[in-house]
Amino acid sequence: MSGLLVAFEGLDACGKSSLIEAVSQELQKRGREILKLAEFSDSEVGVALQTLLEQDSFLVPKEKGPLSMYGFSLVFSDLVYFNEKFIIPALSSNKIILKDRHVASVFSCEIPKILSDYESKSISELIDWMGELLKPLKKPDLTIMLKLPAEVQEARLCERGETVTDDMRSIYKQRDLIYERVSDHNVVEVDNSGDFEETVKNICKIIESNVV
Repeated sequence: MSGLLVAFEGLDACGKSSLIEAVSQELQKRGREILKLAEFSDSEVGVALQTLLEQDSFLVPKEKGPLSMYGFSLVFSDLVYFNEKFIIPALSSNKIILKDRHVASVFSCEIPKILSDYESKSISELIDWMGELLKPLKKPDLTIMLKLPAEVQEARLCERGETVTDDMRSIYKQRDLIYERVSDHNVVEVDNSGDFEETVKNICKIIESNVV
């Protein structure tokens, strides 16, 4: 068996973390070697990003001024760290990697912030630019794109204590559109609004069908 990099993508509150944990447990029961990777690493950059995320769910620094390019550079640096320290070695050991957000999230989450700071830029221009920078990173062999009806997503965000505003809805819509534009090969959409256990079984079946 060769290694497999599986990215779990989707908008906030779509259930990535819960599913990664449940899918990991189920695949391990079936004898698979699994490596779970969080959205951010335990490196200095990853810890800084996690701290920022706790302050602002969109990773917007509190300092004044256009800092979106700086924010992107932190996210990019953390992915490089993941790639070198965890992903490449684990794939060489034939493990299945379950990654919470990967390359697609860089496009969908960072581009809207850069556009708000640099109005002269276009989505196409930024996709091309980021695409070149991200080329050295290992792309997912399989992407699980989690989907939720908008009302279900908002209800889950409210359960987490977040107030959903019109600005947030606009950002989520823009992120969704960018996800569609950058979706690479082997992307499987999964509705995560139904029975949780059935969704876990379905994702395990999808992953195992991609194991060589």
